[in-house]
Amino acid sequence: MRQAFDNFRILKGYDLKITKSDTVRFQCHCFDEGCKWSMWASKCKNDLSFQINPHRCIPFSFEQRGRSMSTSWLIEYYTEIFMLQPTLRSRKLKRFIEKDHNYKSSLSIYTRVRAGALKAIIGDYKAQFGQIRDYLYGVYKKNPGTIVKFFIPI
Repeated sequence: MRQAFDNFRILKGYDLKITKSDTVRFQCHCFDEGCKWSMWASKCKNDLSFQINPHRCIPFSFEQRGRSMSTSWLIEYYTEIFMLQPTLRSRKLKRFIEKDHNYKSSLSIYTRVRAGALKAIIGDYKAQFGQIRDYLYGVYKKNPGTIVKFFIPI
């Protein structure tokens, strides 16, 4: 529910805040002046659906207020672009995000988004190299008496 909420809030441009969120219920409100919109969602025993009233206030301008986009949301949203263009630099990513979402931030945010997206695609190298020892040990245990060697190309 949180992910759907973040997508709706960011892509539509509403000033929404979560007021209650746990494993069985979710509540959020619009904090725009004069807007009384709110949403409740909760799990039902037999039904996986919920109803949301339409939101009719005007989306706020992101240039007037600080738009809150988390780096985790940006990583998830732009991972597909890094699959197509893994050499995309942070400055170019900054232009993409500024154009798509009218969001301006420091270059360090975009660098973290780039690193996080590449890590999600490629994986963590240290964790992968840590698994090599376990794999070689498994090969040795299944084939006793064999010699297992691992060479790192330089």
